[in-house]
Amino acid sequence: MAAAERSAGMESLVQKITNRLKDHKSCTIFENDLQAIWPIVSAARELRDQRNILIKAFAAAHGWSATIRDPGIRVVFRKLQPGEEKQNSRKLAKAG
Repeated sequence: MAAAERSAGMESLVQKITNRLKDHKSCTIFENDLQAIWPIVSAARELRDQRNILIKAFAAAHGWSATIRDPGIRVVFRKLQPGEEKQNSRKLAKAG
C-alpha cells in the first residue's frame, strides 16, 4: 500500500473514531477498516503482536485506549481518562 493511501486511510479512521467518541463512550472498528492501515500479512503470532502494538500506539497518540477483541476482527477505542495517559504510555513502553 502506498504511503499516501495509508495516510489518507489513517486520517479517515481518526475522523471516524473522533466523531463517534463525541457522543459515545466507545467506538468499535472492525477488521475491514483496520486492514486498510494495518494489513495482516501473516498469521505468525510475532507479526500479529507487532500489529497490536502499532494499533495501541496509534490509539495512545490520539488520547484513546484500544482494546483488541477477537484479534483480527475488532478493536474498541475509548477516550483515556485523566491519569490513564501515563499508565498507557508505561504499558506501551514495556510492550515495545
